[in-house]
Amino acid sequence: MQAHRNMRLSAALGILALLSALVGLASGPPASMTASSPASPASFYHPIYEFNHGYTYHVTLARRDDLFVVAYMDASNSFYGTARVGLLVNNQITYGPEVVFNAGNTSDISLAFIGSNTIVIAFCDVSDNDEGKMVIGTLSGNSLSFGSVYNFSTHEAHSISVDNALTNQFVIAYQKTSTYPSGEVAACAYSGGAISCGSHQTFNAAETSFVTVNVLADSPAYFVLAYRDNGDSGWGKMMAGSISGGEITLGSETFFNSITGHISVADLTAFTLALVYRDESNSNYGTAQIIGRTNLNLNTNTEYVFNTGDTMILSSFGVTDISGTRFAVGFYTGAYVGRTVFGDLSSTDISFSEGAQFNPGEQSDLPAVSAYRSGFITCWSDKSDSDRGKCRVYGIAWLFMPRLSK
Repeated sequence: MQAHRNMRLSAALGILALLSALVGLASGPPASMTASSPASPASFYHPIYEFNHGYTYHVTLARRDDLFVVAYMDASNSFYGTARVGLLVNNQITYGPEVVFNAGNTSDISLAFIGSNTIVIAFCDVSDNDEGKMVIGTLSGNSLSFGSVYNFSTHEAHSISVDNALTNQFVIAYQKTSTYPSGEVAACAYSGGAISCGSHQTFNAAETSFVTVNVLADSPAYFVLAYRDNGDSGWGKMMAGSISGGEITLGSETFFNSITGHISVADLTAFTLALVYRDESNSNYGTAQIIGRTNLNLNTNTEYVFNTGDTMILSSFGVTDISGTRFAVGFYTGAYVGRTVFGDLSSTDISFSEGAQFNPGEQSDLPAVSAYRSGFITCWSDKSDSDRGKCRVYGIAWLFMPRLSK
């Protein structure tokens, strides 16, 4: 009798899960199905939600729980830096009002949550001699308000990347363009309504691009920088750093690839990171490797190709940790086809899913991705639809196959 009850319960659960997955599949094109026992995942995209009806560029994204903030340049509104909150309910997105954080031409945008209701946005103010600036945003429900703008660099600042450390603390890295261009990094804090930064350390004394910084969530006293060293043949390099008392200590520079572009990195654990990039020394293929960290020392591993074609990745926002052994990559191909893939980790080996096209409109600008539950959110500029800004959730449902018992 107990066996029959188990059979009926297992079958009922399987039917419910199947119906749930089919509902999800109906709201977006299927990406992939991978068989396993006793369950298999059905992966799919949910509907697209437009966050800006005008021309949209420099899209970036940060998530906390069931909400996220998307920041961008609104080219239909004088190129102003703009942001809005997205609320996530049942994989549907509801947006709060658009809020301008910089009333000037804005580029090289980066943002991060530094508290439960606090974000920092760093950017290049093109209207003010390309100076590097940042601003604190406060969330209330689905609304945003911003404080005063703070200059973190009075020189031209490009390739800006920011990531949160401890509460109300963060790390900012960027390319300083002056008589002697260089890569710079600093630890900053927000307190009493004001931003303060420690000493700006030079991590690369040459022209630097595709800068990305990632603070280790499981060990927030450490971070990793990755970048292209234009002063050394465009090689891809990286460096670990530590934060203590508001100041930074840097480790040694580590080479990870020859001619490299479009770099992004995400921590999977306190000691492993997923590094993705465009390998310009190998036909511009999309490439990844697992980086190991011990204190301030970094170790490279085998390279794995996830896209055998021309690949563009959004620095700092092109890869996101899903589970510690799984990550997602967002990119577009040479034909502007926007795609995502999952990377699954076994030791330092990576296997990739076939991937999925996130924009049915065919042409997409650089997508930003951020983990959400067992999937992720992706936001982008839709080049096939007047460069409108759009987001959608990628989800996974598990199809439990009932087992019959005697």
